[in-house]
Amino acid sequence: MIRRLALILGFFFVATAALAQTYTAQGMSDGYLNLRAGPGTNHGIITRLYPGNEVTRLAKRGNWLKVRLSNGEIGWASQSFLVRVVSSNGPLLYVQPTNDGFLNMRSGPGTGYRIKQRLYTGTEVKMIGRSGNWIHVRHSNGRTGWAHSRYLK
Repeated sequence: MIRRLALILGFFFVATAALAQTYTAQGMSDGYLNLRAGPGTNHGIITRLYPGNEVTRLAKRGNWLKVRLSNGEIGWASQSFLVRVVSSNGPLLYVQPTNDGFLNMRSGPGTGYRIKQRLYTGTEVKMIGRSGNWIHVRHSNGRTGWAHSRYLK
């Protein structure tokens, strides 16, 4: 009996861990994403998520993800504005030569986002996510941002 219970609990924890994926808020035209009490815009707003805020996925319903914030707060957010974080220990990439002599690390995956810092040829960064041709990176100084994949190898 105890062995069977331990086996069932083990499967439960493995299944829960498989769902517990990290996402980061990105791509909001108004600068923030509403975290809601339920899966839809008809539910009340709990708080706001800003670009770069990380959340843990708990469940999915349609295009909505039930997420947990780092402070433990739980709510629902549109998956359209959440990008899955691959791993903070992702592969090392190096900035390749550009026409300007530097690569802009931006606050989001596109040229419309503000520049956070310049990355120079040979700079090492870790890949932590991806959105289309844009790679979410972590610099050795701890700052994170987005850079175009064309200039990272």
